[in-house]
Amino acid sequence: MTPSGSSGRLVPLTAAQQAIWLAQQLTPDVPYVIAQYVDLTGPIEVEKLCEAHTRAMDELGAEVVLADVDGQPYQRERTRSAGQVLVLDFRAERDPAEFAREWMRRDCTVPLAMDDDSLIFSRVLRVGDDRVFWYSRAHHLALDGYAAMLLMQRTAQWYVAALGGGEPDPHRVVGPEQLSRADRDYRSSPRFDADRKYWARLAPDLPPVVSLAGRSAAPRPAVRVTGRPTVVSSTPMPGGRSVLDRTAVLVAAFAAYLARMTDVDDVMVSLPVTARTTGSLRAAAGSVSNVVPLALPGIGATTVEEAIGIARAALIAALRHQRYRREDIGRERGTAAGELTSFGPVLNLMLFEPDISLGAVTGRVHVLTTGPTADLAVNIYPGTTDLMPRIDFEANPALYSERALSSHHRRFIHFLQTFLAEIGEDCAVADLELFLPGEREVLTPARGPADAEPATLTQLLTTGTGASGERIAVRDRGRSFSYRDLDRHSAALAGTLLGAGIGPEDLVAVAIPARTNRWSPCGRSRPPAPPMSPSTRRIRALASSTCSTTANLLPA
Repeated sequence: MTPSGSSGRLVPLTAAQQAIWLAQQLTPDVPYVIAQYVDLTGPIEVEKLCEAHTRAMDELGAEVVLADVDGQPYQRERTRSAGQVLVLDFRAERDPAEFAREWMRRDCTVPLAMDDDSLIFSRVLRVGDDRVFWYSRAHHLALDGYAAMLLMQRTAQWYVAALGGGEPDPHRVVGPEQLSRADRDYRSSPRFDADRKYWARLAPDLPPVVSLAGRSAAPRPAVRVTGRPTVVSSTPMPGGRSVLDRTAVLVAAFAAYLARMTDVDDVMVSLPVTARTTGSLRAAAGSVSNVVPLALPGIGATTVEEAIGIARAALIAALRHQRYRREDIGRERGTAAGELTSFGPVLNLMLFEPDISLGAVTGRVHVLTTGPTADLAVNIYPGTTDLMPRIDFEANPALYSERALSSHHRRFIHFLQTFLAEIGEDCAVADLELFLPGEREVLTPARGPADAEPATLTQLLTTGTGASGERIAVRDRGRSFSYRDLDRHSAALAGTLLGAGIGPEDLVAVAIPARTNRWSPCGRSRPPAPPMSPSTRRIRALASSTCSTTANLLPA
């Protein structure tokens, strides 16, 4: 059956869509969605904004629905007339803005049906007489982060044109059919073969995945800690560098932090990339983005400047081969089918303009979620030469509590400032301060409980023979010994040892007879001992050959 408003033409899913579709089937309760909103204060014409969004959706061919054909998923393009943008009014709430934020946070954690329902969901939320939140949520199968921003930017262009009664500049239309064809062309091209050979050579030498949590868990909707840009006039982001160089600085700083916190020298991070290496891909909506491994060997055992160089070289190499799918790289590493391969913490560099202009009103994009997280995602937004970038942490709640995540967030922000201050200096990564201000004085030197008077084992046992002398100290195979029994036996053993000329600090080998029913309950024989390994036999033989004095620890 063809849904209302759909073209009826079946289009195969791209490799990126296939991977997301399969992952969603395996974890139906985990929504693979992205969500963001724009905070707009000023004279916004809400009806025109809704119309502009609908026009941009139809123009870009962003709205698709899935169809099942003999058990295989296909997609159909659908016009937005099937579902208009709705306006929700929260102005009657006690705190409209916070109520709207909580509404959006809940909405983007609800699993999406993937049959005939829309995979893109947009609302305009009124939170004041002159303030609205323009909210958008999309399944990763329909839009990736790049496409979500493209949709918002094109909507803004249609809105501004509507205010003036005109139309925006033409946009090159690359719909689902062209995107699917471009994917098939790439996978049968020499470029694909070159990319495959590169990753096949690199895969066996990738460092092990490390985590700040020290363990792993299945992907979950993330808990989020949002940071604000921090003015640090004495340690600005290095000016005069290219975008690549500034990116390398941020990559190197986080990799160095990961290496220090996990006490390793070789680390690897997951690097999201647009994978839009052609003009037509950059004009398209849809889901194209990829995640590639960024291997940073030796970054924990080098200097700050050398770490930046390692990160820069790794970025250049990875970006040259960014279209080769992470699922294919995962197969080289033995990842199970259907799993979205993780190469460690995600370092998500949000290199887009965060402001959206709607005529006289400009609003900032606030990302609510980038999708489920297997471990940790570090989202870094652009900064200026005198302003640190904004850094958000998203993490798997099965691995990180909000308190632990906030602690890592504060610690990395401080570490980044320290890292930036050492650029150009001959400072080793291992010498960078990990402690927060004032933390070292609290934690070092280590402080324990008040000192207690030293006591020997003999003194402790003697103390136990007082009022507690009849209490059971040892149970062994049906027999029990009180503290007083232990005191008597140990005194007898001490006399035996002294009589043999053995004194303090002398070594005594203790041998237990292998064949005895002495300690067996009810006079039954012991069960046969399990067979000894060759190494155990060698140890036993060595012990037998070196024993000169034998004694039973607890004589009858």
